Amino acid sequence: MKKYILTLILLLVSWIVSTPVFAVSEAEAADEEHIEIGNKAERDETLQEIGHIAPEDYRFKVGDTIIISKDVTTYLTGEQISNWVYYVRHRIGQVGGKRFPEGILLEGINSWVEPYHSLLLLGSVVENDTAHVREHHDRPKINERLQELDNLPMEEKEAIAKMAERHNVTSMVIEAREHRVKDSLEVIMREREQRLLDSIAAERAAFLALQAEQARRDSIAAAEQAREQERLDSIANLRKQFNRVGLGLRGGVASMMQKTLPEANGKWNAGFDVLLDAQYAHYWQNGDKPAMGILTGLSVGYTRNGVTANGNRTFDITDEDGDKIRYTITGASATENDGSVVIEIPVLFSTIIKDNWFVNAGPRFAIPVFSHYKQNMTETHIDSWNMTKNVHVPDELVTGKVTKEMLEQNATTQLSRVNIMLTAEGGYEYKFASGQILSAGVYANYSVFSLYPNDPTGKELVGIVPPSGEAQAVVTVSPTTQAFVPRNGLGFFDCGVKVIYHFKVW
Repeated sequence: MKKYILTLILLLVSWIVSTPVFAVSEAEAADEEHIEIGNKAERDETLQEIGHIAPEDYRFKVGDTIIISKDVTTYLTGEQISNWVYYVRHRIGQVGGKRFPEGILLEGINSWVEPYHSLLLLGSVVENDTAHVREHHDRPKINERLQELDNLPMEEKEAIAKMAERHNVTSMVIEAREHRVKDSLEVIMREREQRLLDSIAAERAAFLALQAEQARRDSIAAAEQAREQERLDSIANLRKQFNRVGLGLRGGVASMMQKTLPEANGKWNAGFDVLLDAQYAHYWQNGDKPAMGILTGLSVGYTRNGVTANGNRTFDITDEDGDKIRYTITGASATENDGSVVIEIPVLFSTIIKDNWFVNAGPRFAIPVFSHYKQNMTETHIDSWNMTKNVHVPDELVTGKVTKEMLEQNATTQLSRVNIMLTAEGGYEYKFASGQILSAGVYANYSVFSLYPNDPTGKELVGIVPPSGEAQAVVTVSPTTQAFVPRNGLGFFDCGVKVIYHFKVW
């Protein structure tokens, strides 16, 4: 008998544990990644009193026990509802919330569902509860055992109930179930938490890797920028050298600025000069600063200028007979035009500003290699007055006469051997795509030193050697420069425009 009772107790335990209301099989617990367990919901006689109220008219409250209808397929959060959730009793843990004001939160599965047209109050289905409870795969066997249990006499049923109560089978089963569910939930939560932590760690590692990669790229970009800036600074500070060879032409106003003796009452006349310039220049440049260099070369050209002076004078002599004779020269106004083929050698300090503007300054050496003059003199009269005999003899060959041939003279002459001049030049340069350069500007030269050999002492524009015996007077006409300009009387000056084409730059 005891053996049979013990068998029935075990059968009862098996039936309780396998009943869907109280347990979830391990295979079913693994069906879904997100497992929710229905909460314990004992039958309450008070719920049967509201079984006749339709769900849409019922005001749900915390503690109510409900069953989810098959019409509902998703929770309010959007997740799909698993099959095992249907027709399992669930207790309401919260009505309404910030996120779902009209929803209800079910205990156990901890999920939000829509309250109306989706839930069945337990009281309305308590009569046919077994018809709505999910069938377990061991249900046929359990039904057979229950049938056997129903066929037992009443005394044995009561004894089985007392035995179950004495051994606390129901509480043991429920406790075992709750422990199993709790353990399953803890395992699932730990797995979820670990997956979440792993995901967060992976995201953080990816973020840190991205940060590191970005930092590496920023470092590489900064290094590249630093190297580029260093290269630019190096180029900017690079001291470079370059050369130029050019050929050009210049011309303008020129004059020797002759200073004659005071008695000549002379003045200089402006002329012109034209020269062909061949230049060579070497430059040094530091970065983008102005280029500095030395310019030299050779210039060959022609210069022409003039001077006007008055040769009127009076002087007395005593002839061989002892007579006092006074000579008077009048109308002796002469204009001399000097021309020279000249060679110039410049040694100039040169600078190029902003690659377009040039300024040159320094000494220039001018050497005349051939000089000539052409002189015109107005009609000149010579009066010889014998003061002893009071006799005037004007313009006679015997006493002295300026002939027409003497009024106009052409001959070579000796001008300055060397002129040392100060030169200033400036202008603009235009660079062609080929690299060649065309320069245009102005120039000015002034002589600060001259090796002019002339000494006018004892020289006259119109010279007379008085007659002696039977010899007639000798009359000579000298160049105005030689007659009236002393050694320090030349101060060459010229100014004008120039054009230079630099056909080679390297």
